[in-house]
Amino acid sequence: MTLLDRNLANLHQFWSTLAHTKTSNVHRHTSWPNKVWRSDFKAIDQNAWHQHVCVTTEPNDFQRENYRNKLIAMGLEGTQKLAISNKYIERITSEERLKQWANVCGEAFGYLIDYKTLRPLLCDSNATIFAYIENGEICGTAIAYITNQTLGVHQVGVPERYQGKGIGKAIMQHLLWFSEQNSCDFISLQASQAGLPMYLSMGFLELGACYHLAE
Repeated sequence: MTLLDRNLANLHQFWSTLAHTKTSNVHRHTSWPNKVWRSDFKAIDQNAWHQHVCVTTEPNDFQRENYRNKLIAMGLEGTQKLAISNKYIERITSEERLKQWANVCGEAFGYLIDYKTLRPLLCDSNATIFAYIENGEICGTAIAYITNQTLGVHQVGVPERYQGKGIGKAIMQHLLWFSEQNSCDFISLQASQAGLPMYLSMGFLELGACYHLAE
């Protein structure tokens, strides 16, 4: 299995923990994050999107020119000296705190997140929801999802009002520490263009592109 395969396998398993349907290897969320995808992330006919965002590594020529967003699949083998536990980072374990977390994460990414869609993660042994806490307030978010010694990093977000304090990097360093504690040998994520410089500076390698397509 290539590093890109491990990255995508983790993403597939993470998304599959959230409410979705499956028809002929096409998976479709019933609510947020409103994605439609195949487990191998190959292209899906546009007629099957049903107003969802289609995520694929192999769009056709027309789709490639009309994508909504392109994220870069990235990976890191070994954490070296980058792994640092952070006392300001806590695990989210209660539904009340999950509501707050969803609001902050949604603010960071610019969309609404219904906390109810995240409930399955609270009882999933592979999932850990993290929050960066300052003065009792959630200032940053992240989800770690572990599959086959791969730690997948998801929903790392810091609202604009909290940016410029190094919170995003602190969260990532904590996640690298967490991966060591769980004997993971590979860390995977999907980076936006805005986040790319930070991840490259931490040693992450670009593995491929994930196209987010919408009608």
